[in-house]
Amino acid sequence: MTSPKTVALESFRLIETGDKELAQRIIAPDFVNQEADDDPDDPERQLPGPAGFLATSQWLRDAFSDLRFELHEAVAETTAEEGVVMAAATMTGE
Repeated sequence: MTSPKTVALESFRLIETGDKELAQRIIAPDFVNQEADDDPDDPERQLPGPAGFLATSQWLRDAFSDLRFELHEAVAETTAEEGVVMAAATMTGE
């Protein structure tokens, strides 16, 4: 099982690259992009699981060329039931 901190950090790389294999490994099949649930112009972003995450990452890459995240710090708190990760990062792009 991949740690919550690893998943959080790899999700930044996934947004940058759109790596479908990585998405299958780290995005839960029941993931819901709550930021896109009211976006009628892009129904693919509303798809559950990796497909919705990949659609959102494509939307971001289309909006910001050369999209990159610079990680400054990440802290994880993990219990047997769940994990919480807080990350401070700077997103850049043009």
